[in-house]
Amino acid sequence: MKRQLFCCICVLSFTIFTVSSARAAEWRFPIGLSFISGLTEISDLRYNNMEALGYATTEWFDWPLGFTLQPYYEFDNGLGIGTGIGPGIFALEGEFSFTNIPVGLDLRYIFSHSSNTSLYIKNTSFYIRAGARYNIASGEFVKSSSPGAFGAIGIEFNRMKSLGLGLELAYDASEIEFEKFEKHYLDSEGNFWDYTVSTVKIRPTGIMLSFLAIF
Repeated sequence: MKRQLFCCICVLSFTIFTVSSARAAEWRFPIGLSFISGLTEISDLRYNNMEALGYATTEWFDWPLGFTLQPYYEFDNGLGIGTGIGPGIFALEGEFSFTNIPVGLDLRYIFSHSSNTSLYIKNTSFYIRAGARYNIASGEFVKSSSPGAFGAIGIEFNRMKSLGLGLELAYDASEIEFEKFEKHYLDSEGNFWDYTVSTVKIRPTGIMLSFLAIF
């Protein structure tokens, strides 16, 4: 995964060099709300770990939504270079906290970006983007984070206006390594138990659906 991140940085650097002679178009600032699919697995792990440690808990992560910011610089040739921050997860209540802020770099290509009619839909453009992401994660059960590949397809509406709208479907393969506590009962009545500790890697974002406002 570290090799993937290194290759992504090299590609971004090469692209910046090759398009530096092109006349820059503009900065764009998509900000929005994202739904992520990986939070349920983290919630289950945290619940099971706390139960193995002897905590009676009903705490679950049940709000798989977060804010995302995706600023990028768009060139006249249709290429864009940008970054992504979020959606962040902040679970600070209870016995064991967990926070995570995904960050990333990516390249994008906007189809027919300079035309008032893009793919026969007025003021609308389609795009693809690819890059790498990394999770800035912390919490009692967090061991480490590893970068992963990132890809997305999206559509932007009202591109010729000061405020546009967007819809994006993405996949984030970056991972977080967690401690995993497995409970083992020592009697048939379930009154006494012990546990073993191992590690497991989870993709905290996975599939992500984002609704964006674009400035």
